Amino acid sequence: MVFGWFSKKPAAHRAMERAEKLFRQGRWAEALADYEEAASDPALADRALAQARACRERLVELNLEEARALSRAEEPERAREHAELALQLAGDETDLADRARKLLEDLSRGAPEPRPAAAVDTVACTACSPVAEPPSEPLGGEPEDLFAFYLETLTPAERRILEPLGGTFPEAFVRLQQGDAEGASVFLEQAADEHPGAAGVEYALGLLALLRQEWTEAEARFRTVVEQVPDLDAAASHRAEALREAGKADEARAALEAHLEARPEYGEGWTLLAALCLEAGEAERALEAAERAARVLEEGRVEPLVLKARALEALDRVDQALETLQGAAARAPDRVEVLAPIGRLLLRKGGPSAERAAEVYRRCAALDPDRGWWYLMRVAEAYIARGWKGEAREVLEQVAPGLPEEPEARAEWERLRRAV
Repeated sequence: MVFGWFSKKPAAHRAMERAEKLFRQGRWAEALADYEEAASDPALADRALAQARACRERLVELNLEEARALSRAEEPERAREHAELALQLAGDETDLADRARKLLEDLSRGAPEPRPAAAVDTVACTACSPVAEPPSEPLGGEPEDLFAFYLETLTPAERRILEPLGGTFPEAFVRLQQGDAEGASVFLEQAADEHPGAAGVEYALGLLALLRQEWTEAEARFRTVVEQVPDLDAAASHRAEALREAGKADEARAALEAHLEARPEYGEGWTLLAALCLEAGEAERALEAAERAARVLEEGRVEPLVLKARALEALDRVDQALETLQGAAARAPDRVEVLAPIGRLLLRKGGPSAERAAEVYRRCAALDPDRGWWYLMRVAEAYIARGWKGEAREVLEQVAPGLPEEPEARAEWERLRRAV
């Protein structure tokens, strides 16, 4: 069950579909723009905002890594350019911006940055992204160097099956990560001959099938890998994602549940299962999966709590959903994907809660000025719910000049304007 203010809009849903495909292909910058467009639909906002955050994380980390590499190579000006780009890409994500500013300060002092281990992804389904955007400039330019760079972004289990593969495999994997499906295919055929039966090659072939949107082949590849390497959690998530894309949502959930029976500490798997169950309308099962995810993932993660709140909302347990989201907001007070659902639930409760919803949405507008127009329309809606039509009219007049070109945005503004 989804609660929103207006019906699903084709443009937003098309944007969401594009974004999800681009995300799986590692085309983070393009996916970011589409996720932000999709977030204009309240039915998609939670997922779209969380994924937009994930895109920013990847783009920031890649540019910071490039800046560190250039600093070590004693190219301070180019290093600074990449650090400044990272700051720009961070947008209103305070923690990401702070990391970029810290590196800029270190570069200003002339202190070369050591190369850190890549941060673990914090998106709801970290294993569901098969490829990564290459650095804006190659790290040394050699496939082996790029291969090592990409390996650092993977889980230990993935590295275990990929790192030993030599010959043409590093070239194949680099091309795959850079979205070059045709080039990767040529080199992977050679790698398959060089490493017959290797799980790492089969895994890469599965990623290639995902890149080509060949869902049936991708599912078969990942099923084989899971049979060979039962603790390779990423392959299990990729398999579930392929089944989901192939329109086999029931099989996706069943496959993931079977994996989680053997690997109950795989928190990302529980998170993905919760999302799949919500899509299927299985709120009770989604609630259970989200609670499992919250128990096994590190304490600072908010994604399981957002999913838990969505499940509680679907079960009409609005007060419990609010309490859960407020707990998430205590951990991440500047995350709009946490705050926006709080505003939605407060607005749904109505009465004095609508006034609190307006405050929450104003906070969202400050944190995410690119979509400030959307949050301010929700402020106006909260004022209308309280009977404060004059205040609502003022907000709508403030919003009007910044409305995007999409007809859905104008239609929603007109709807609210008629209400006052």
